[in-house]
Amino acid sequence: MLPRRDFIGLVLGSLGAQTLRASDSVSAKPRSAEARGVWIHPEETFDADPIKGKRQIRAALQRLADAHFNLVLPWVKDGYLVALDHPEYLSAHPQARWDALGFLVEEASQLGLDVQLWYAFGEYRSRKSPDFDPRVGGNPEWAARRLYELIPDPKTGKVVPRGWNSLCPQHPQARLWQLKLLRKAFQRYPQLKGMHIEEPGYSNTDECVCDLCLEVFPKLNGKPLPQSIHTPEG
Repeated sequence: MLPRRDFIGLVLGSLGAQTLRASDSVSAKPRSAEARGVWIHPEETFDADPIKGKRQIRAALQRLADAHFNLVLPWVKDGYLVALDHPEYLSAHPQARWDALGFLVEEASQLGLDVQLWYAFGEYRSRKSPDFDPRVGGNPEWAARRLYELIPDPKTGKVVPRGWNSLCPQHPQARLWQLKLLRKAFQRYPQLKGMHIEEPGYSNTDECVCDLCLEVFPKLNGKPLPQSIHTPEG
């Protein structure tokens, strides 16, 4: 089983040094140039219509270049990357019909702006996320489960309905699925200069008590779940 803390290193190593030469997060040498970057949401910022969307991207990037920025960090979710190859996800990610991300990468490169992905590894999921969709290689068992989705909430006496809000990174096959998705993104966009993994662990203190965590946690820590979820080990 691949330790969660090793996932980022595995991703970076598998993508190849040529795609990361401008991302000094994996280098001991300091950058010679100052990074002046902007974090941007392509799917929320740019129109789904290709004519309008491309015009908006060109204008936004030109403004950044004119203001002497040199780095763009597009926030990308797995659903967008999956939609590029699976038409059933295009309705949820219409900018993927004309690949707004790819257009942004190309236009930024022409203006001398580096682009590094800002990738949401496990958060911002729903029941309809591709991580949990067997049709595209996902698995519903990979979903993280919060404490009161397993046992009754002491305030209400009821079990909270499953939220499907995040991916549990304990699952080795889930990490490999993500790795393949990211590797393909770098193959698709060779002008990318790097990547940042957002929130690769758990966002809530009562995660995770999925079936795998219930099995693995006692073996690693000698304590049971869910009783130990709020301990330092949990």
